[in-house]
Amino acid sequence: MNQKGFANIILISVIVILVGATGYFVFVKKSEPIAQQPTPNQTKTPVSPAPTPTSKPTNLKTYTNTQYGFEFMYPPELKGNTTGDQFTGSVGSSSVNLLVSVVNNKNPDSNTMTFTSRTINGIQVQEYSSKDTKLIYIPLRKYPGKLIKFYAELCCVDVDSILSTFKFIN
Repeated sequence: MNQKGFANIILISVIVILVGATGYFVFVKKSEPIAQQPTPNQTKTPVSPAPTPTSKPTNLKTYTNTQYGFEFMYPPELKGNTTGDQFTGSVGSSSVNLLVSVVNNKNPDSNTMTFTSRTINGIQVQEYSSKDTKLIYIPLRKYPGKLIKFYAELCCVDVDSILSTFKFIN
C-alpha cells in the first residue's frame, strides 16, 4: 500500500505540473503579439510618404504698387486692371470680384460682418467677413492713417491664397 500511495502522490504531482505548464502557455503566451510571416502570395506594398504642400504656382501674375510699397500675386484667370493706385480683378465677367485700394479709414458694415484680427506674413490685419465677401485691412507702415483694403467676393476669388503672397517692398 505504501507503494500505491507513493505512486498516487507522484501521479498527482505530474498532473499538477502539466496543468500548470498548460495554463502558463495558454494565458501568458496568448498576451504576446504573434509576428505574422508573409505567405508567398502576400507582397509588401511600400508606403508612400504623405504629400507635402505644393509650392505656389509659377504662372501667377504680380501686382506692384510702387507709390505705397507693396505687392501681391494673383492667378491669371483673375483679369487684373490697374487705375492709379487701385487694382481690380474679375473672373469671367465684367463685375469686379477683387478690389484692392488704399483708403483713409475703414467702413465695414459691422451689423452684417464678423470681425477677426489675424496675422498674414508677419503683418497684423483686420478682417471682416460675411458669407459672400471679405474685407481685409492692412495698415501702411510708412503712411499712418492709411490702410490697404482688400475687398473680395468669395464666390470667385481665393483671397487667402492671394494674401499669402502679400508683402511690403522697399
